Amino acid sequence: MNDPNRTTLPEAEADPSWTRVSRIAAEIDRRVSRLPDRHVPTLRALREEYTRKLSSEDPQTIIELGLQLIRMYGHCFLACELIHYHPGAMAELEEEELQRLGRGMDFWDSVDRFGQYLAGPAWNRGNVDTALVRKWARSPNRFWRRAALASVLALNIKARGGSGDTERTLAVCSEVVDDRDCLVIRALSRALRSLVDHDKDAVRRFLREHGKRLASRVRREVRNKIRTGVKEPRRRRRGRR
Repeated sequence: MNDPNRTTLPEAEADPSWTRVSRIAAEIDRRVSRLPDRHVPTLRALREEYTRKLSSEDPQTIIELGLQLIRMYGHCFLACELIHYHPGAMAELEEEELQRLGRGMDFWDSVDRFGQYLAGPAWNRGNVDTALVRKWARSPNRFWRRAALASVLALNIKARGGSGDTERTLAVCSEVVDDRDCLVIRALSRALRSLVDHDKDAVRRFLREHGKRLASRVRREVRNKIRTGVKEPRRRRRGRR
């Protein structure tokens, strides 16, 4: 999610609150540089420390901190989780903030985290309209198309706050049925599979309606999920019946 036009955000220079946010972002970056590794458990432990430290901060401070961590240091994981685990910041995430936080997305992992931790939950709680997510799904930018599909997971995966949403899931999936970009194909498969546990019949109808317009990988993995509960059932060992 790095921005190739990474900036020091000159509009903040005259704003004292930005000076403080910049100091916090720089401090986090220094802490990251001293970590023994950058695996998820290690980064999450650091994020949890700062979630506690910053729990009383106002929502916009947390959002702007996330923006600086992404644009100035490339710390998408920490940015998304710091915002996600600050209830006030999540409550204020709307289209403008999401567009700024998502600008410059350029790697599948950061895109998925943006969709599942920020955009999807904001959409699920009604902070942004389905029209915006469908617009992303039609974008010429492959990463925004994937972000739209990653956002769907927050509607359907319990751990992300979802309880199943057939209408909105299929509205977004219908925008990319002809897409043949590998990043989008994989995300479409996952989005449809996330709905299977909630509305298997609706997913079956979607597959029948769109038929071969869907990539073969999508058809195979989603049908496997419907039939067996997993996308790729293990083949029986040779000699076993």
